Amino acid sequence: MTLSLKNCFGIIPASIYGDDAGVGHAYARHGLGEVARRSGAYGVADQHLAVALDRAHECADAVLEGRVWLSIAALRCAQDRRDHHQAALRQAVAVFAGCGAARLEMRALAELATLMSDLDDTSSAKLAWARIERLQAAAGLPAQDRVQRRRDR
Repeated sequence: MTLSLKNCFGIIPASIYGDDAGVGHAYARHGLGEVARRSGAYGVADQHLAVALDRAHECADAVLEGRVWLSIAALRCAQDRRDHHQAALRQAVAVFAGCGAARLEMRALAELATLMSDLDDTSSAKLAWARIERLQAAAGLPAQDRVQRRRDR
């Protein structure tokens, strides 16, 4: 990404959405947070994701709120903050479960199960996989569309 693209993208929330833009602002800040995280600007990512989370919650956009929690989890993973990584994944799972976003809940659960396996918490990992399997069965997903466990565990 070029510096000019970053500069242009960085002015979106203030110049287009303003301070009271609601859900549009939440989506923009989420995108800015993702760009910052992927660029290694973790402090900037933290700021954008915090605003996105607040705005998504205020606007009752649960799917966006859960997606922001997944982004926060990825940020905490990149920062090697495992306790916070786990907490963010659990928040994402809870938000997705609460709004019926089963596919996103399965994604968050799979990430949580992988983390719990890495932390040698096999009991929690098994619970997460059991929930995934129940969700997949309820959705009638064919085998090729199901979330797969890592082979090394």
